[in-house]
Amino acid sequence: MKHDQEKLTVTKTLETKLEEKERKINDYEAKLNTLELNSGKQQKELEKNFQGKIDEMNRRHDVDMNRQENKMDTLDSNIDTLNQFKDTKAIREDNLRKEGDRY
Repeated sequence: MKHDQEKLTVTKTLETKLEEKERKINDYEAKLNTLELNSGKQQKELEKNFQGKIDEMNRRHDVDMNRQENKMDTLDSNIDTLNQFKDTKAIREDNLRKEGDRY
């Protein structure tokens, strides 16, 4: 009878330990699921931030390109104006020379 009592005590102790281990396993599985969900969210957040940075860089690049294009257009216009002044000056000098030759 004492032997049976010891077996019963050992069995109950083992059942208690088993239940405790099962609870820990369930807790770890729940934590793992939470971590997996958070990992997915973090991955999406990182991708979103990265895409935002790429979009910002592209926007800045476009702004810089437009600025450079405008500078080039202004320089082309200034060169055209300068060439017109040179042509006008050459024509006036030629007219003055002809006028001076006439007298």
